[in-house]
Amino acid sequence: MKAKSANSTHKNKLQDHMYSIKAGRFFKLDGPVEKKMSIAFEFDDDIVLYKAQPRSFFNTAEDASWHRYTPDWAVRTRNGEAFYVEGKDEKSATYVTTQNEYLQHKTFIWSKHETKLELWTPARYSEARYNNAQCLYSYLRQPVSEAAKAMLNKIDSKQISFAELKERVIRNNLDLSQAFIVAAHQTCRWNMETPLTNNTLMEIYS
Repeated sequence: MKAKSANSTHKNKLQDHMYSIKAGRFFKLDGPVEKKMSIAFEFDDDIVLYKAQPRSFFNTAEDASWHRYTPDWAVRTRNGEAFYVEGKDEKSATYVTTQNEYLQHKTFIWSKHETKLELWTPARYSEARYNNAQCLYSYLRQPVSEAAKAMLNKIDSKQISFAELKERVIRNNLDLSQAFIVAAHQTCRWNMETPLTNNTLMEIYS
């Protein structure tokens, strides 16, 4: 029983952690909202870097309604902007208590560090994007092979369907996973706001 309990605890710890390709490290996540959005961050070109549970803020005022607060993420965007983010599901984000706490934390962080705190929900991305990110996350951790790059360079057309991409991968004696790796890395640009199907058109660019 002890061994089973230990294995179960180890499994739960693994489920609470996620490896970030952008950060090159594992992050501890608080719940399903954080996990879902963190995977989506990996595919968001506007987010160049993020960190989960970045730091804690302490309010030492005697009459303070809170004393310690840790944002869910620190985010840096493509335009160089850096700020903190609190993640909530759509329903929780509408609660008066959530709004009040968010305003208090936001005001405190700005007054002490002149850094913004934003409140984000999963509605930031479409369900199609979340599904694509979940499906392609493991492929994102693998590099596009040089053979796959060479194959793409030989294609004359500007667009290719995902079905044709897979056919060409097989025709060139490459592992089928290379088609999904290409899709994950956006080596051929496509719209992640729509489901990835055989009919999905991808733009070939150099």
